[in-house]
Formats: sequence, structure tokens, C-alpha cells
Amino acid sequence: MSARSRLLAFICLAFLSALACRTAEGWLGLGDEPVTADSSPPTASVPASPPEVSTTDDLRIETFAPRDSEMTVRFTLQPGEVSFLFTATATDPNSEVAILRVTAPDGTLLYEDDYDSDLPGGGWFTDFVYDYGEVGLFLPIVPQMPLPPGEYAVLVSTEAAGFSDLRVIFKRGPADAPQALDFTIWLATGELGVITAPDLDEIRGEMDALLAPHDLRVGAFNVQEPDTSVVAQFAEIDDDETHLDELDIPAACGVMARAGGASRSVHLIVVDWITASDAEPGDIVGYSAGLPGSILNPGGRLSCIVASYQAYLGSNLEHGLTWIHEAAHFMGLLHTTEEDGLYFDNLADTPQCPADRFDGDGDGYVDDYECGREGGADNFLFYSGILEFAPFTITPDQAWVLRRHPLFYPVAP
Repeated sequence: MSARSRLLAFICLAFLSALACRTAEGWLGLGDEPVTADSSPPTASVPASPPEVSTTDDLRIETFAPRDSEMTVRFTLQPGEVSFLFTATATDPNSEVAILRVTAPDGTLLYEDDYDSDLPGGGWFTDFVYDYGEVGLFLPIVPQMPLPPGEYAVLVSTEAAGFSDLRVIFKRGPADAPQALDFTIWLATGELGVITAPDLDEIRGEMDALLAPHDLRVGAFNVQEPDTSVVAQFAEIDDDETHLDELDIPAACGVMARAGGASRSVHLIVVDWITASDAEPGDIVGYSAGLPGSILNPGGRLSCIVASYQAYLGSNLEHGLTWIHEAAHFMGLLHTTEEDGLYFDNLADTPQCPADRFDGDGDGYVDDYECGREGGADNFLFYSGILEFAPFTITPDQAWVLRRHPLFYPVAP
């Protein structure tokens, strides 16, 4: 099986290369253009008093004039910059966009789309980098990956007539300083899915507890309640509950990006239920539109994450873990182990749960109990996750990648 067909075969690495986590038991949890309507910024429903102030002083953004449907984008990583996020948006949101090659300043091949292999060339990636309508590339993806200053070249291609947006966001160090992550949250639940200020405080506390050992924290919660007419552009409202189909999530991200602007924050849409033709209500609890997603881009369609509120009604611990799990996918981190026990992330210090060792009942799946803590069931990016394995953990390598992502920003100790 080729890497591309393999990518489309799994539940958590599925349609649009996004990550949707489906489980009826665990906490972890992918269109058409939206109808034009008034998409003015929604009013805040829950006051937020952000403990941190995010700026872009540590970021540099470079945009490029889109030209052909296949082109090489060249840009320079300056001394002191520790990472970059490249995004390419096609003129047609339904057309495939693929990264074909990435070359380092010294000519080293970091990535190559090699159809003759089950894995891309370069040795750093576990799967091919492509998506529909928009694609992202975040480097470095592992601590061992060198990222020296100099000119990088990214060959990108699309089936569309061309590109509407090409940009690179560079982040300066030091990356080991304390950092925070802001959230812009759309509470798009119906009348039955009321999230109170105390709920949000508890959810924030659960995420902080997970991040704190790595000198990371949650910054601002910018909480908003979009008007029903805005929610109706991307979700069905039925019996006082909102239902968002996984195929409509890119359109939902686009509505949020246009209405709320391009802030330096994780854009999160909370609905009552995430639905799909092949899933029961509650099976999909979280979804990241991009792997990685696009940020600081008002036209981005792979620019948000989505979480179901009713799936974990009354459990703010599970809500908090789902939100930070999906945010980590959005910043480029993979599941430590996929449900078949055959595919894993590319980090050296995350535990793995291979099927040939842990699939005790031989059903072709490795569950939380079969893997246990030895196989990573207590890691916040295990494909499933049940509360019996709490407290959950982040490994040093996972934190190393997160703190280099441009969504995290430096704060005082």
C-alpha cells in the first residue's frame, strides 16, 4: 500500500490529511463554500481577562506572489530564527496541494515526494505532505533535524490553476524560554450546550497542568459566541443542538478566519456534535483541520480545530485534554501510535505500541489497556485515551516541537 493510500485509510489520519479522533470511550478525539452572510466579528459572551499579551515581535512573515500551479518558493532563514511554517493556498479549495521537495541551504534533501516508495525521501517524515485546498509544512519536526540559517527551497504543486496565497512565518528564539499559547474560542453550541465561565476556568486549568512541567502555559482565552446566522453557514441547528459535518469543517474554519481576523491563537470552534456519514453521534470528539494548520491568514481554510461539547458533557478534564490534543495536531504533532499499531510518530522519546507485541487479542487493533503506560496510553497524543491512564504526559521531544511553533510566544517566568 502506498503512503498516500495508507494516509487515507485510517480514522485519525483521514479525509483532508487532517486528524479527527473518534472514540466512544476515550477523550481524544475530519465542502462547500459557506453561504455569504453577515460575518462581522461576534460579540463576546464570556468575559476574558488574559494573563498574557501576545505580540508578533518574535515573528517575521514573508509572502510571495502566486504564479504557476507548480513553483519553487525560495526564502532565507536568518540567524537566530529557530523554525518556519510554510503554507500554500490553492485557487480551488477542492484541488490537491502537495509539497514535492524541500532542500536545505547546503543542498541536503529534507523531503521529497517519492511515489516509488512507501515513505517520502529525506528520512525525516513519516508520510507525504499534501492536502486539499491548502497545505502546511512546519520545520523542524524533530529535535535531531538540523535547521541552519540560509536559503531554503520548497517545490509546491497544485491541481488547481494556481495559488492564491503563499507565505512563510519565521520564529526567532530563544526557544527554551517560558511560553504561552492563546485560544480564540467560538462557542457555537445550541441552547443545551451551555459552557459557563467556571467551566472555561477548569478547562484552562487542565491544559495548564499538562503544559506546566515544560514551562508552557495557556495564555488568553478570547471567548466569543457567534450569531446564529453565522453558525448556520457551516453547521445544522436541530433541537437546540449544533451538528457540524466533518466535510464542512474547512468551510467553518474559513468563516471563522474571515469573521475574527488572523490572530496569533488557536482558533477553536466548539459545537454540540461532530458528525460523519460513517460515525455515530459522539464517535468524533475532536478534529484538527490542518497538520499543520495555517495561522495569521485571514483566508485560511485549514485554520481551526473543532471540538464536540456533548461528547464529554460534564467532564471538563476530557474537554481540556481534547482541546490541547487537537491543538498539538494543528501545530504538527502526530499520534504516538495509530490504532492498528503499525504507524507511529517520528519522535525518539515517545512510547510506541506495536501490534506484534501488544495486540493481545489479535483483532488488528491496539487499545489503551493492551498498550498500557508502557505503550504510551498515558501520552496526550495517544490515538485514543481513557481517564484510567491519567495523569497524561507530554514528552520532552513533543514539548521541544511545540515551543518552536509560532503560535507559542515568549512570556515572563
